Amino acid sequence: MASKKVSKKDQETLNQCVRCAFLCAVGDTELADEEREDLQGGIQSALQSIYHYRKAIESFDKTGNFEASLKLKGSEPIILLNGSHMMFGGLPPFLDDVFEQRGAVKNVEELIALEKSEASKITDPFFQKLAMLTCEMVCDNDGQVSPGELVSIKNMCEIWGLDYWDVLAWQTNIIMPIVTEEELPEVKHSDEA
Repeated sequence: MASKKVSKKDQETLNQCVRCAFLCAVGDTELADEEREDLQGGIQSALQSIYHYRKAIESFDKTGNFEASLKLKGSEPIILLNGSHMMFGGLPPFLDDVFEQRGAVKNVEELIALEKSEASKITDPFFQKLAMLTCEMVCDNDGQVSPGELVSIKNMCEIWGLDYWDVLAWQTNIIMPIVTEEELPEVKHSDEA
């Protein structure tokens, strides 16, 4: 079975997920080296893998039938990266304008408006959850999601109508079993604060 290619429209949405993750990663006013590396292309492999398994993930989420959902998984994805920006250590070109917009923010209200504007560009519920996970993965890559980053993530969750902890549970209970092909006992996430 040939690996399916990411359509141009869906790749633009995956890029939008990364744009949201960038804003969350600088929600604490600092972009850690680990976060920068993810944004430079590392996170694309995780995004494209989850995208590739979308039918299986949605089936398992809807039906709870693990075995039937695994049959929809298909072959391992071929991850395609546009590496031209990585050679020079910069951020991908699709982040240029949001980088400039973030730099021009003068107060908290403008920051929240920018975060919500970027989040509102993702309208598909699957991609909204994927975007929230992207934000979480990038922000957590330096060892923890800081309070400022968490505020940015939750601002976007508000636009998407998502609960942060429910999406983390979706990752653990739905995505990971499909990716690893191992059904795990259900795990509940809760606000640790």
